[in-house]
Amino acid sequence: MDEQFRAAARELAQKDETPTSLAGDAAGRALVTAGAVVREPAPYARAAATAGALETLGAVAGTLATIPVPESRVCRVSATVVGRRSGNGDALATELAATFKRSGAAAPTQVGATTVVAAHADAGAGAWAVVFDVFGTAVRVRVTGDGTTPVRWVGDIRAASVG
Repeated sequence: MDEQFRAAARELAQKDETPTSLAGDAAGRALVTAGAVVREPAPYARAAATAGALETLGAVAGTLATIPVPESRVCRVSATVVGRRSGNGDALATELAATFKRSGAAAPTQVGATTVVAAHADAGAGAWAVVFDVFGTAVRVRVTGDGTTPVRWVGDIRAASVG
């Protein structure tokens, strides 16, 4: 990781007023934990945006963002994610969306299948992946590269929910 990338990640994190998500876990090195300003036009509706940056090494999944799903709510999550291999410049850009619901205190469940809105990848990035998964009471955006050269990831994650 170079210092320019770290500085950009810190600047991104400082622009947000309310941290609401966590980026990174033991499988990946997180560079930023960023949040969103939540605007609530009605007591039953919420919307949030989260930005995250992460660098992964090898075919190990890393968490780009974690979106909490409150009890008794339906949450639509969309993610625009871009990845670039630092060695040769292989790249992937994708946009996906999915809906999750949480009944009471139970874990969220996905409603239907994940929709891939757009997917663009170099041949060298063909094995990379961007997926949603459920972890506890939240939805995670997970990214996976390949090989031994680091892949840098950045994402714009948006969520809207109603209860």
